[in-house]
Amino acid sequence: MFSERFIDLLNAELSSLEKAPLLKPKTRKDWEVGIQQQASGLADLNPSRVIGVTLTPDAPDSAKADVPRGSAEDPVTDIAVCCAEDLLIIEVKIIDVSAEAQVTSQVESICKDLDAEKVSPLCLKWEAIIGVLQDVQEVGRENENSVLQHYLDYLEAHHPEWFPVSPFSTAMSKATALKRIHRLADNCIPLVTSDPNSDAMAEQFGDSAIVPLPSLKYVREFHLQARPEGESFEELRIVLWLGNSIGQSRNFFKENKEIQDSLSWTQERDIEIKGEIFAMEVTPYLKFSHIMGRYVMEAYPSPEEIGWEKKHIREKFLPILSKKWQKKDWPELLKFLLEENPKFLLEPDEFRKSFKEQFETSGRNFVDMALGYEIVVHVPAEKLEKMDPQDTQRFNATGKNDRVALLVKSVIETLRDRIEKRP
Repeated sequence: MFSERFIDLLNAELSSLEKAPLLKPKTRKDWEVGIQQQASGLADLNPSRVIGVTLTPDAPDSAKADVPRGSAEDPVTDIAVCCAEDLLIIEVKIIDVSAEAQVTSQVESICKDLDAEKVSPLCLKWEAIIGVLQDVQEVGRENENSVLQHYLDYLEAHHPEWFPVSPFSTAMSKATALKRIHRLADNCIPLVTSDPNSDAMAEQFGDSAIVPLPSLKYVREFHLQARPEGESFEELRIVLWLGNSIGQSRNFFKENKEIQDSLSWTQERDIEIKGEIFAMEVTPYLKFSHIMGRYVMEAYPSPEEIGWEKKHIREKFLPILSKKWQKKDWPELLKFLLEENPKFLLEPDEFRKSFKEQFETSGRNFVDMALGYEIVVHVPAEKLEKMDPQDTQRFNATGKNDRVALLVKSVIETLRDRIEKRP
């Protein structure tokens, strides 16, 4: 069955080149596979057509060139497949290197004394092969302990990046969830920027996918995070940091016509999106950073001490807590936080210890401080599973077809309704 699905994959590529399709094998003699064979021996098979195939993790234009093995006169092939009268020469890479030149050289070497048609390399990605393997396993899924299933489990553990994007499910691994989240981030961009032609790009950072919010002055981006329970996927977190730099903090707290002065919404513990209730946490924080705004440490103020009106924060805290502090002035900062306002920080002793380690004894000579709010919205895996179609092993939702992306957009819009003065 795999050979038939694999041939279907190759025939789709051949069709795009307006080449005749491969014939599917009728007997075992019509399908023979050889590993690490020299070109000279393969020429003896006298095929009517020699087709080069590359199998790499990514597209060839994003990969670097590799160095061929063997001599230029008689190179060694990775995999050779006789399919009826056609000969497939497959060059396999497990890292992002281009194999086109290498497999072309092998095809040329085999055909130099033959009257055989040469076909330009067909470029396949590992993701497509994994998809074929998953399709074959799906047909025989009653046998959960099959060799193929164990092989797929091994590949997913060691090369999760090769796997097609799968729909959210409660049974998915963290690695698989992250791949779906990265696709989700890409799908969110045209929705949250309201510009289908936006050149903004999602980024990956650790276990997060980052979606930019270029039109807002008080927040730069939001993060999509996978919260695992062990190695399984438990929930999606939508995280925003309002006021995460000195400039963003001042834009968030200053009096203006665009942003609400009341912070009463920060006391809410859930958010309603189209009749669904999702847990939400809103936490005030102090970010301490250094060169280029790079994060160093954080501290958490008491919400009651800060209060829920920006006017109070502007008058008492903002001039102190959203600014650059030179080393000579640090005693004044510490006095304000620890002596003049002893109830301001939730863990003053831990803060004092961290500040000493990260700044006073580190050789750093300034600190950028920013007062802001962290927002975390929790979306359980069970709800995501109901939103993603589960009828296919390979999931290809994009843009407005991604119901989870539409949910994320609604979350961002609902939060903006609380933060901003919107019509």
